[in-house]
Amino acid sequence: TAAEQQILEKNLEKTGDVNQNIGDEDNMEVEDKYDRMTPEQLYELGAQKFADREYEDCADLFELSCQKSKLRLGPSCANAVYCRNMILDWGFNGTRFDEDMYRVAQITRREAHERRSVNSEGIFQWDRDTSVHPHMMLSYPIDDLMLKRYVAESTAFMDEKLARVDSKTMQLVPLPNGLPYDMEKERQGFLADAADPNFKIKIGFVASGFNSKAVLYLSHDMFRFFDKSRFEVHIFSVGPP
Repeated sequence: TAAEQQILEKNLEKTGDVNQNIGDEDNMEVEDKYDRMTPEQLYELGAQKFADREYEDCADLFELSCQKSKLRLGPSCANAVYCRNMILDWGFNGTRFDEDMYRVAQITRREAHERRSVNSEGIFQWDRDTSVHPHMMLSYPIDDLMLKRYVAESTAFMDEKLARVDSKTMQLVPLPNGLPYDMEKERQGFLADAADPNFKIKIGFVASGFNSKAVLYLSHDMFRFFDKSRFEVHIFSVGPP
């Protein structure tokens, strides 16, 4: 669209500015090195900076990678936004933040169109997950809630496949008999259960990070404030104790 083209051109104008921010400005050799690197190489370098917790540098490297790819390398474009938010780099009067949220929505919308398919029975599948991670999308003020669903859906779909890969043969292990559930066959039973005056909605949380202080700190109120007369909450920890 015209709006997307305008933002693309605006972002491409910033490429030179981004390059100036990386490393020693007086070190022309460093700048030349970045100029010669491909978007993929810049992404790998940005990932290393992220692992080293050098968030300002990794934000600049991811952004340069994104711009060099003309905004087609989704992981770089999404991670640049993520790193900028980590260091509260929202631009003048928050204008960069608004542009970043627009970018996140456009990346997710484009990748859902390219990677998601639905068969004649209404069953979806993904070729790969979205560049935007659920942890990122959860906190972003994106108005189109379907985009939030697509991000979570794609990650869950691909994680389920990875969980069934045999570590020795590297082959995908078939699902057990009876899975996935036929929801139409189960529906009548669900409706009968719900008619019971003592019925409670059962909610299950599954994670491998419940032993993390950060996860517990952020989630304990979520568990504590469920109405126990209406909800039955179960927590399944699949990580270390």
